[in-house]
Amino acid sequence: MPLSTFRIQIDEIDHQILRLLNQRAQCALEIGKIKREHQQEIFVPERENHILDQLDQMNHGPLSSEQVSEIFRLIIQCMREIQQTEK
Repeated sequence: MPLSTFRIQIDEIDHQILRLLNQRAQCALEIGKIKREHQQEIFVPERENHILDQLDQMNHGPLSSEQVSEIFRLIIQCMREIQQTEK
């Protein structure tokens, strides 16, 4: 397959990832509202660990567990920031 074909596929995947990240962010905003209404902490380490553990179990590569954790820690951090700044 030519390089251009792979680049087109990557562009399509990137668009899907962006759409899904924005969907996740919208959910995070709603969760943040609920947490503020109930005076709950935004950061719940146990929940983050649970997410990362689940992803580790689901991962079949070629990304390593460490790479998946690094990617999702950043995603989770960004979602937490959204929850904290949204009023």
